[in-house]
Amino acid sequence: MKSESRLDGLAAGLLWLVTFVVLAAGASRLGFYADDAGWLHSLPHIHSSGQIWTTVRNYMPGRNLHPLWHYLTYQLVGGDPLSHLPALHRLQSALDGLVVAAFYLVMRSARLPAAAAWLAAGGFAFWPIHGETHFWLESLPMNLLSTLFVLIFAATSLSLARGRRRWWIWTVDAAAFAGALFTYDQAFPVLLLLVALRAFAVGPWLHLPHLAAFGFCAWLRLSRGGGPMPRAQGVFDNIAHTFRENFGDAARHHVTPLLDNATVADWLGAAALAVVFGAGALRLAQPENAPSRRWPVFLVAILFMLAALGPVWLWYASPRHQYLPSVGMFAALAVPLAWLLDRLRRPEARLLLVATLSAGIAVGVAANRGESRFWETAFTAKRRLFHELRQDLAGKETIVLQEFPLHLGTAFLIAPHDADHGARLLLGDAVSPGLRGFLGSAPAPTGRFLATHPNDGLENFRYSTAANVLVVRFDSWRDGRLVYQKDPAPALPYDMLATRCDDGLRISARREGDDLVATLGFATPLPAHAYLAAIVNFWHWDRFERWSGDQPRGNASPILLSPGCFQTLRLRRFPPSGRLRLDFYQVSAATPPALLRRMEAEVQP
Repeated sequence: MKSESRLDGLAAGLLWLVTFVVLAAGASRLGFYADDAGWLHSLPHIHSSGQIWTTVRNYMPGRNLHPLWHYLTYQLVGGDPLSHLPALHRLQSALDGLVVAAFYLVMRSARLPAAAAWLAAGGFAFWPIHGETHFWLESLPMNLLSTLFVLIFAATSLSLARGRRRWWIWTVDAAAFAGALFTYDQAFPVLLLLVALRAFAVGPWLHLPHLAAFGFCAWLRLSRGGGPMPRAQGVFDNIAHTFRENFGDAARHHVTPLLDNATVADWLGAAALAVVFGAGALRLAQPENAPSRRWPVFLVAILFMLAALGPVWLWYASPRHQYLPSVGMFAALAVPLAWLLDRLRRPEARLLLVATLSAGIAVGVAANRGESRFWETAFTAKRRLFHELRQDLAGKETIVLQEFPLHLGTAFLIAPHDADHGARLLLGDAVSPGLRGFLGSAPAPTGRFLATHPNDGLENFRYSTAANVLVVRFDSWRDGRLVYQKDPAPALPYDMLATRCDDGLRISARREGDDLVATLGFATPLPAHAYLAAIVNFWHWDRFERWSGDQPRGNASPILLSPGCFQTLRLRRFPPSGRLRLDFYQVSAATPPALLRRMEAEVQP
């Protein structure tokens, strides 16, 4: 028994090492992406424990500890994360390895054979759909750390169910439960499942603190809000997408570019690891004198997977949301694998099975290396972009990164947080500390309307004078570089046909070929330095959608109007629609837009 425990320890240590080496190989070229920029900009400037705890209390319910883990990882690398981005990524890879090692040990605690647990852990470690969780710093607490807490809680649950109820096990159990519950809300139904299962073995009364914590977390979520609510109408689409993403056409489309992006060195390393996993499986494949019943493990693993997928199916089937469910999926796959290894008595048959599975793990290794190279290239291009714009940003108050791709392969490239914080993070004092960044803009006769992101709501635009704005429009991608134009000539997406000043309040619209000719006006007094703007919406299927002109779909293309005047406009290439809605806003360079009134009209043929 002691030699078996020692062998399990060596296997877990080797799994950690292999995972760390593969995923940390490109750490020196990885950087920050999307939401990372917001944390990197704000958290290093929190200098007291009171400030960080205020942030924790006020953060999204069910994810309250999320900013704390970011802050602590920054402190671990020296408090200045921008100077230690490679160290942060190595830390993330080390945590990746810990999750894989913990997964193996939990399977062994559930009395699954070592060889089956070893191969299942290898498949989990390099399952290609997990790439986002390996190379995006935001995923370190959100996916990796929360999953590690869940696995530790599963391990302590097994120990407690078997009568090992020492004080330190209860302490670790409580810490893991609290960490999982308040780091990422996807863990909530999984924890509920584990508590319900072990209540039969340990005793229901001992779980009153857990139930109280569940209630407190649910109360926080309901009373303070916690992000988008589930969209029940998308459940069946999300279920289908999950299976396609793991086993169907979506998986093939996801993995093929990753393998194409892997280098010869990546494939050679993957082949060497196939030998490691194959040799390890054969070494761990020991006959059992009295194999334990495995169907309960299979059943619990399936329930675990379904519980973790519940929030995904109700909300959003992102690749990173597949990480926690994959624990259940690979634990379930380990059970029939154990059965096969038991039944294959001929050495050559067992060798063929092990070689096939090890080759599959090697493909996953190559895919992860190929994905890492996408993230490395994306950050290199982003960093070069801002350094090339250094001189142009001097004295500017606003930068607009117009029409830049959100992704490069599977990696984030230019997202809202990058536009808003990227220049300050990468250029420091070379730019104004108040510099604002936007992802889109629409020209106005006396300035610009700046757009952030269509998901930010209907008022996601700002009016700005033309001064102190740098517009950079994406042109193409060439040899790992972003090719762009600076301050391209603006073009209004409409033509002004006539203006007639008069009192009143009315709108009208008629089709002229592919265009829409609309007369609109809204007589209202405005404060000094304020303007009147209108956003045009067209009826599509069962709701109004904003007309965006030539802008990316969803970004606002407001129209600047003269108060008290009726203006006739030709809106070019207007979608076919029988109904129009005008949203009138008061806008100024100093304040967010204020909605004044909404009006609807039929479109005349």
